[in-house]
Amino acid sequence: MGNIHSKSKRKKRNYSHKSEASASGFSSVSRPAFKGYIISMLCIAVLSLLCSAFCLYSKDPSSITLPVGLAVLYVSSAVGGLISSHALHGDKSFAPVSGVLCGFFIFVATGIFSCIMSSFNIEKTGISLSLSLLLRSLCIFAAFCGAYMGTRKKKKHVRRRK
Repeated sequence: MGNIHSKSKRKKRNYSHKSEASASGFSSVSRPAFKGYIISMLCIAVLSLLCSAFCLYSKDPSSITLPVGLAVLYVSSAVGGLISSHALHGDKSFAPVSGVLCGFFIFVATGIFSCIMSSFNIEKTGISLSLSLLLRSLCIFAAFCGAYMGTRKKKKHVRRRK
């Protein structure tokens, strides 16, 4: 009889990562998105330095500067989305939202920089400000794709005995 009473006095604990991740709402998504944003900005800086050396040694550096710069922006946005999806340890269903938020942070930062550069006529690419912002807005899609790649589950290989 003593054994029955000891079982009823035990506390039941519910440890679920999904309930913890979804309970905090926006803060559970914004913190990994900001982490992905910081990593992608570092990636932009490093890749820009590497690609600037590539552009300087080409025959016509001004013709490839814009495509290389946009490629650096998209690749680093995808890396930021991937990092933000990996930073969500609990519920992976919020990973694309975190990736889009990371891409939006990158778009805002580069969009402000683009507006400043075009208002002082420093940036002489030959494209309008609206087209420049449209091309920079594709980093939101790149970050979403990076976050989506981070949520895919790997297939487990099962060996069969012979």
